[in-house]
Formats: sequence, C-alpha cells, structure tokens
Amino acid sequence: MFSGSARAWIALAVVGGVLLRAHELTAESLWLDELFSVRAAARESFAGMVDEVARDVHPPLYFALLRGTFALVGPTEVAARGLSVVAGGLGIVAVAWLGARLVDARAGVAAAWLLAVAPFAVGLDREARGNAWLSLFCTVGTGFLVGGGGRGARIGWALALAAAAWTHVFGLAFGAASLLWLLLVPPAERGPLRGWIASGVGAGLLLLPWAPTVLAQAQSYHAAPWYSPPPPDVLAWLLPTLAGGPGPAALLGTGVVLALALAGPRTAVLLVAGLGGYLLVPLLVSQLAPVLRDRNLVALVPLACVLAGAGYTRLPGRAGSGLVALSVLALGAVSLRPEGRGEDWREAARVVRAEWRPGDVVDVNHPNLWRFYLPEVDEHPAEPERSFVLRAHEDLDATGTVAQGELIREWWFDGAHVSLRDRRARRVAIGQDLGPPMWDGGALRFYWNQSVRAPEPTAIGRCSVGLAGRGDVGGGEGPRLRVRLVGPEGAVADWEASLGAEEAVWWSPEVESPGAAVELEFVNDGTVTEADGRQVDRNAEVRAVWIRCR
Repeated sequence: MFSGSARAWIALAVVGGVLLRAHELTAESLWLDELFSVRAAARESFAGMVDEVARDVHPPLYFALLRGTFALVGPTEVAARGLSVVAGGLGIVAVAWLGARLVDARAGVAAAWLLAVAPFAVGLDREARGNAWLSLFCTVGTGFLVGGGGRGARIGWALALAAAAWTHVFGLAFGAASLLWLLLVPPAERGPLRGWIASGVGAGLLLLPWAPTVLAQAQSYHAAPWYSPPPPDVLAWLLPTLAGGPGPAALLGTGVVLALALAGPRTAVLLVAGLGGYLLVPLLVSQLAPVLRDRNLVALVPLACVLAGAGYTRLPGRAGSGLVALSVLALGAVSLRPEGRGEDWREAARVVRAEWRPGDVVDVNHPNLWRFYLPEVDEHPAEPERSFVLRAHEDLDATGTVAQGELIREWWFDGAHVSLRDRRARRVAIGQDLGPPMWDGGALRFYWNQSVRAPEPTAIGRCSVGLAGRGDVGGGEGPRLRVRLVGPEGAVADWEASLGAEEAVWWSPEVESPGAAVELEFVNDGTVTEADGRQVDRNAEVRAVWIRCR
C-alpha cells in the first residue's frame, strides 16, 4: 500500500505530531473535565469506576484504559494526558491508512501530515479525556468501511464501532455515518448489504450490556441538559472551530472542494456520510435535548484531513505538494499556540498547601476533583480557627462565603479563587428583613442618617465587631458609621468606622460584652463632590457584619 519513502514520510508525521502534542504537556493545570477523568479512573475499585461514569454521561472504556495507565505508571498529569497523546499518534497512522484506502498512498501521506498539525485535534489529544480515542476508533472503523465488503473489513468495522461507542456516546454517531455511507456508495464497492447488517448486529450485541445505562443517562440528561441549544448558524460556528480557526478552515476547505471536484465520487459520499452522521443527527437530537458540542464532533477532523489531502494531491505537478506543505506550516503555527482551558486548580491548591497549618479546614466546590491536587480536603477539625475557601470552574465570586468569617487574604488565578478566612468571626443577621431601599442586592445601603440594629444580642465574651463595606468618597472624606454594642443596660461600646471607595474590612477593638446587639448608624450624610465635579449624595454600603468573641 505504501512505498518505503511514503512510510518514512508517515513516520516523520507521527513523530512531529506526537512531539507537538507532548510539548509543554503539563504547563497548564488539569481542568474540571480532566479531573473528573482522573477521579473516575482512580476509584478504589473497577466497579466504583463504572458506577462513577454511569452517573455521568460517558461509557467506561476510556476510563478503563486510563485506570490501566495509572496502574502502570501512577496517577500523574503526564500519565493522564499522555494516554491521549498515544491515541493522537495512532490516529495519524490510521488517517494515512484511511486516505490510502479511500484514494491512494499520496492522499494518505498528505492526510497524515495535515492531522499531525490540525489545531483542534492537537488540542484534544493533549487532554485527559476520551475524545482522542473516540477519533481514533472512528477513523479506524472508517478505514475498514471504505475498503470493501470483505469479511475481515466487516469484522474490523464492527469492532471499531463497538469500541467507539464504549468510549463515548458520540461513537453512536459513527454508526449513523456508516449507515449513510453504505446506503450511498455503489453496491459493487461495499459488497452485499446483508453482510454489513450482520456485522452491525454483532456490534450491537457487544454494546448490549451498557444499553440500560445509556437509556438511564439519556433520561437524566434530557431532564437537566448541560449545553445550550445550538445556534441557527451552527455551521458557521462549528466548522471553523473544528478546523482551528478561520485561516485553517479556509486551507482545509479548499482541499475538500478540490477533492469533490478532482478525486472522484467516493470523496463526496464520505463527506455527506460524515456530515450527516456526526453533525446532522446530533443536531436533530439537540432539538429535544442539546448534545451538540464542538469537541464531540472531533471525528470529523480526520475526515476533513483525508479529503483535503486527497484534493491537494490531485493537482498536477508540484502544486499539490506545495499546498500541502503550506497548509502544514500554517496549521502547525496555530497549534504551537494552543488555547488552554484557563482553570488553574494546581496553583490554587499549591497556595493552600503552602499556607495550611494544623487546625485549618478546607471548603471546596468540587471535593472529589480537588482531591487530586489537595488530599487535605478531607481534614475537618472539630473547632477550626481558619478556613480556606476554594472555587474553580464556576462560582468564583467568593462574596457568598463571608459567613465563614473574616477575610484574611485572597488569591485569584485563571478560573480559580482562594480565600483564607478567620472562622472565629461569625456573621450577624442584620438588614435582610428591612427590604428596599436599605437591603438591596445582598448589601445594606445607608442613605441619609439611617440606623439599624441586629434583632437579638450576639456578642458575649471579649468581642469585636467587623464590617465589610465601601462608600462614596468626595472632598477627601468617605462615609462614617457609628458602630455600637447595645446591651440590656444600654451601650457597651461605641466606635466610628470610616469606609473608602474600595470595599475593605474594618474591625473594632475588643471589649468585654455581657451580651449585646450590634447597632449601625450613618453619621455623616451629605453632598460630596466627585473627581469629575459631579455633586452626589454620600452613601454607605455594608455587605457583611461580623462578631468575633473569645
């Protein structure tokens, strides 16, 4: 099928593609979906792993492969992502084989080089997710599909279809694409249809043990889908994304158009089958439950590379080789600047490990996922003095955690946030029942010379009062609040808190309190002049009130 020189070019494409995928493989932290992969694969038992993915939306084959990798080399970032790099390298070989079976060896070599540097494929082949293996199995299955109707081809196709569906639910889309190919290609090229039907039944029997779980997952997903419905211009959104951007899309698209014009009807059938199975069927399903996401269509990328390679190599003379080389250089330049997920869980966890001391407690929004970087999340002291609040992927705004105490320090990272808080300080329930205009959007807003008192005594022992607030600053003076502790016999203590334009935390000195309530009063209402000369009312805003007693 391939001459010695062609095999050498394919080998170079594999080496280059693997190096590109492995370059700075762990420069970025694992992100949420990758951490789920690691969590599932590292469960205490194989049954636990299967149960974990069954409650998600994925079949277990990729996670079983990852579990085996961890058993050999340990659960590290390199191992987690390296498994996908392996699939990416094998995918380059598979796409060369597919190109040769569809058109000829020259098309296969060109397809190998295009896939080696295709930005979208490179990006997913660097992630600890099953997409790279899904793409590999679909490419191998397509190679068997286009090679004729022999018994070996049918068995290979059925096994690849089963492997794809056991890897990712979108492996079923490969079954739809295969059906379209078999219906559209001339019977003389595919052989008897009954043989393919028998092989498809065999693939279905291999999938039968997971079928009840798939149905349960589908019902659960329909009730609470993760993705938004696809936009009307879905092609304008997806196709440039799958190519790696408008420029790469233009290069690959030109090759595909040339293939349709010059490389024969088989390329047109493959394009229709691929778009129909991988894109149109999920698009129709998404009208009921949104499932369409760019990464789920990764198997279209090898098909695009095969068709583009076939189109370019049909050109006369050296024009085709030159266009392939130009495309490889352009795609490679884009792939050298991979877009990360922007979620730095690793650095956030490093801060906690550096600042953590015995007696601290850690509060995280995804406990099972943080455990990879932060095993200490299981520590729960009886009476913690400090708490680390970690948020990643979502809910990065930590203002909702002020109930856990005074903010000591906070750190912001890409897609992650850490705040260290004093647990001895507890929040005072004040203001929520006042209604507008004083209580608005989670803040107590003071206009004019208003005052407010907590509904019941909260300060017992040696106590101090804390405020988190800000206000309008003009003429060099910000708003001032009188802070009192008022007990049954009258005022226990009286302070004045000054607020600035930026939100900050103010704490009073400690006083001995027999049991007192907090009272706040705005004491310097008036008109102030802003920097731009505008006259505004001086107002104050308090987001939290704390009492810290010992």
